[in-house]
Amino acid sequence: MLDGAIRISTVSEAGHDVVLTRIEAYRWFGEIALIDGDARTHDADADGSATLLHVPRGDVEALLAVRPAYWRDLARLTSSTLRFAFVALEDVGVVAPAVRVARRLALLVETRSAASAEPVVRISQERIAAMLGLSRQTINRELKGLERAGVLRAGYGQIAIADLDALYALAQWRP
Repeated sequence: MLDGAIRISTVSEAGHDVVLTRIEAYRWFGEIALIDGDARTHDADADGSATLLHVPRGDVEALLAVRPAYWRDLARLTSSTLRFAFVALEDVGVVAPAVRVARRLALLVETRSAASAEPVVRISQERIAAMLGLSRQTINRELKGLERAGVLRAGYGQIAIADLDALYALAQWRP
């Protein structure tokens, strides 16, 4: 992706959109289907305006045939995605809401496009709630607690991380 953001989601049995994550520019997606040749596992929809760079599977396969050492790089990129997925799976049934929120914010900080002194994650409380399977009220309560602790500042549609080290400590996870 060259610009914008993409929501990775699925549809629940009840027909509700379940957002799994949101990725920003200079990240990639679609590696599972690239590797195994099957259909994509989840939906990918633009979250606003986005510019994508599509590299056809055949072109990637041709490159890997000429440069087989690149398979290792592809494996590293895919392993990073898998690591994030395992953290998210662990969160569902094991981890308290405060830690789940901190972990998801840490993950979103890692998938945002811009590096800055104070990272900003552009996302609504409703989207975070959908990602974590929590109510918006629970997300609001947890964000207010993180604000009181000086970890972040929540605004309309965005969260500025004031203390990244403290966020990682609360998340009990560092990417």
